Amino acid sequence: MPQKKGLKDSPISSFEYRVVEDSTIARGLDGLTIIGGGRLKPEFDRRVYDYEVEVDYLVESISINARANTGSILINGGEVASEEDVEIDLEVGQNRITIIHKEEGKKDRTYTIIVRRKDMDSPEVWLDPNYTFNTSIVVIFKGRLASNTVKTFNGYEIELLSRAGNSFERTAVNPVDGSFEIVLSDVDIWDKLIGFKYRIYQNGVPLPEDEDGNILNPR
Repeated sequence: MPQKKGLKDSPISSFEYRVVEDSTIARGLDGLTIIGGGRLKPEFDRRVYDYEVEVDYLVESISINARANTGSILINGGEVASEEDVEIDLEVGQNRITIIHKEEGKKDRTYTIIVRRKDMDSPEVWLDPNYTFNTSIVVIFKGRLASNTVKTFNGYEIELLSRAGNSFERTAVNPVDGSFEIVLSDVDIWDKLIGFKYRIYQNGVPLPEDEDGNILNPR
């Protein structure tokens, strides 16, 4: 019967298609997971060979877990066991990770992951300018960190250094209000003459210095 008034009867055929895999090429991975930051885009599919991952600046490495029920796996040229966690160090910017699945007598199946590690953002945390810094007898450096966006200071540290870069002490700040105090009783007179600076860390990563180079002035 016609589908609509005015249309003529016509035969309708339906077809079924079946994808036949090339038996001359390795079957490919059965699983691929990113551990430690970011996620695969698109989601893993054995027949999809190119992926992207984006991670924050503070993510210095991720682990790759590749699974294959047959054959062997190479990650960046090194053979690994199926479902073995392989740590990959990341540079800021684009990082290429190559995963190859091999089966004897067949062509390799290659997967590529491009991991983009973001550049460091402008600092959201700084030293409150109302700090105390005195070197007359002992060295006293006391103050607090400030921020318009950070609610707690978990993972933040502050370090006291000479301007030449020699570290004297590094301490965690109070996670609630960002306060800290460093007292040094044994500092060489030459270090006092050279002068001092500070460095702020977030989860072990140093934050960018301010325009003055984080120089401390007695007050």
